[in-house]
Amino acid sequence: FVGLAVLNALAIPLVVRLGTRLHSLRAGLIGGLLYACWGSDIVGLGQVRQEPLYLPLVIAATLAVVRAWEARGVQPFALAGALFGLAALCRSMPIYFVAAVAVALVVRDRRGAGPREALALVGGFAALTLPYSLALSIHLGQPTLIENHGGILIASRYLHGGNRLAPPGFGRVVIAILQEMVWSPLTFLQATADQARSLLPLTGGRYLQDGVYATSAAAAAQWKVAAHTLIDAPWLLAIVLAPLGLVVARHRPAAWLLAGWTLLNLGLTALTGFGGSRLRCPFEVHVALLASVAIAGAWPRRRPLALALGIAGSVGAVLLMVPQVVRTAAARANYGPRWTLTGGRTVAQVSGASGANVPSSPGGLDVALRNPGTAPIRVDLRLDGVDVLKASVIEPGAERRLQWTGLRVGLLFVEADSMALDGRPAPVDVQIDRR
Repeated sequence: FVGLAVLNALAIPLVVRLGTRLHSLRAGLIGGLLYACWGSDIVGLGQVRQEPLYLPLVIAATLAVVRAWEARGVQPFALAGALFGLAALCRSMPIYFVAAVAVALVVRDRRGAGPREALALVGGFAALTLPYSLALSIHLGQPTLIENHGGILIASRYLHGGNRLAPPGFGRVVIAILQEMVWSPLTFLQATADQARSLLPLTGGRYLQDGVYATSAAAAAQWKVAAHTLIDAPWLLAIVLAPLGLVVARHRPAAWLLAGWTLLNLGLTALTGFGGSRLRCPFEVHVALLASVAIAGAWPRRRPLALALGIAGSVGAVLLMVPQVVRTAAARANYGPRWTLTGGRTVAQVSGASGANVPSSPGGLDVALRNPGTAPIRVDLRLDGVDVLKASVIEPGAERRLQWTGLRVGLLFVEADSMALDGRPAPVDVQIDRR
């Protein structure tokens, strides 16, 4: 974990260089600062995941292809291809980006150096990936491009009754997607759009609900500020300002390369049935760098139509993210003794003050409060900040039962305060059952 953290820290200068080539040194420094403080990556370093290795390689490869686009020549593109090949051994998405850039190179200069540069890019990529892909294809008995995760999901999503343990090959996956597009276009578009939206949410609230167990309500409030500041705010700023940054960047090819990587990841990830905010990690830094252009200022003059499109894209992003802001702002961190969820039951023994996120159900919740001690206790109970019980006295061995109906489905924040009659903390057993 320490080595991966150091590797990601060493990628910060690469982000600064990339932002400088994209627009200006100021944009590079802003992008580097955003990357250094990107909370979702920081908390993810404590888990065994591909991203801490994959992301620095993608950043290095992106910088290499931007430099190669400017410098021209076979060697720069061969280096960029090799770096994308290393990244592809972590996750296969660079395959499709390298193919798209190779086509763009041929289109840009098909009678000159374009074809040679495209071959150099593909050759550098193949030198790192082809041996592995060939060995894997032989082992699986069908053509496989680095991994077959997409085939696993396609087998479940489109090939009804498909064997998830023996996923279809690359060709069958493509045919299955095309058939679904033709046979059920509206269902296909809706499912793909839902998957794409699942890549974009603000995740600070979810981190508070699932990953934070503070010692007190005051500490939980501090965690809430930190999560919204370091996890939600950078992504919100990036996705809102990136469309404008794309339009006003000084180096247009670099801007379109960054945008192309972002859109390709977003589209293909959603197309193959993947979702969830973790899978946007490979293009978060690219979106942040485009946003840093908008923040840095000193924009070149652009046509009014281009500016209008950039502003419209940013306004659209605002409208897309407003529901996310409302949802994440309502989230709270757990505090006090841990509440345990087993099946449909949540239990805790609270002495003093405690709060936890409790899942609800359409049928409602049954709540039981029991005094396990030998003296009366005074209990307060709140649901999403609203008092349900206030200074309710429970005698030794007695129970207080409540039925909650008409609740929203999702996580509810339940708080319990239990004190003896003299004001000292005293235990109360809390049991909440979903109907």
